[in-house]
Amino acid sequence: TIYDTYVIHMAALVQDMAANPVVPLLNGFAQQVANFTPDTTRPQLVSWTLDMNTGNLSLTYNETVNKNSLIVPQFTLQDASPPVLAYITLSDSSTPSQNSTRIDILLSKADLNQIKALPLCTFASRETDCYLSFTNLSIADMNRNLVEPKGVNSSVRTSLYVPDTTSPTVNSFALFDRNTGLVTIIFSETVNVSTFDPTQITLAGDNIITAGVTPLYQLTGHSGIVTMGPNTTVSFYLSFYDLNRIKQNTALCASSLILNCY
Repeated sequence: TIYDTYVIHMAALVQDMAANPVVPLLNGFAQQVANFTPDTTRPQLVSWTLDMNTGNLSLTYNETVNKNSLIVPQFTLQDASPPVLAYITLSDSSTPSQNSTRIDILLSKADLNQIKALPLCTFASRETDCYLSFTNLSIADMNRNLVEPKGVNSSVRTSLYVPDTTSPTVNSFALFDRNTGLVTIIFSETVNVSTFDPTQITLAGDNIITAGVTPLYQLTGHSGIVTMGPNTTVSFYLSFYDLNRIKQNTALCASSLILNCY
C-alpha cells in the first residue's frame, strides 16, 4: 500500500549533467511513494508437468503465488478437453514448495495409484490424454488475487509427461486362508490384474531358502481371481489341486505356524 512503500538510495544512483552525484536517501529519510497502484491482476497457469515415477505435479505460473493458498482438491486431472471420459479430483496430496512462480504438488500414494488405475495420463498415450482443470480457489498470488480458472472445457494439456518406468514390488503377502484357499497379495503400486499369473508364485517354508531343505511349492494355477481391473491388491483362489498338495506338507503354510509361509 501507499503506507508501506518507501525508497532509499545511495549517491551512486545517478549523476547530473555536470557529474554531480545525487543526494542519497538514507535509512530514516526514505521517500514515500506518491502514487501507488495495487496488484489486482489474477495469476495465470503457464504450464504444468507430471512425473509418474516420483508423483510430482509441477505448476508454473506467470507470477509468484502463495503456497499457503494452495487447495489441492480444487485440481482435477482428466483424459481430454472435452469430452471427458475419465477424471480424478486430487485429494490428500501436498506441496513442499515455497512462495514462487513454481509450485510442486507431491501426489499422495492414493492419488497416484488411482491415476494409474484410470485411462488417463497413460504410458501408451503419454501427454495426449493428460489434462488439468482447476477452479479459481485452487491458488492465489501474494496479494490474494485468485488464479484465472481453467474449467473442464478449457483444461490445459501437460507440457511434459514422464511415464512410469518403475517396476512394482510386493509389499505384503497379506492373506493365506487354508480353508478357502484365498490368497491376497498387496503391491507397491497399481498393477494390471489381467497380466497376473499365479503360476509364477512359489510358496516357501522359510524366508531363507536352502536347496533340498526348505519346503517349496510352485503353484500350478488358480480357481478364480477375485480382484477386477487395475488395483494395488490382487486376491485369488488356489486351485483344488494346489490347496490339497499344500495341506499335505505340514512344514509349509501350516495353520498353526504362520512363520513357515513365504
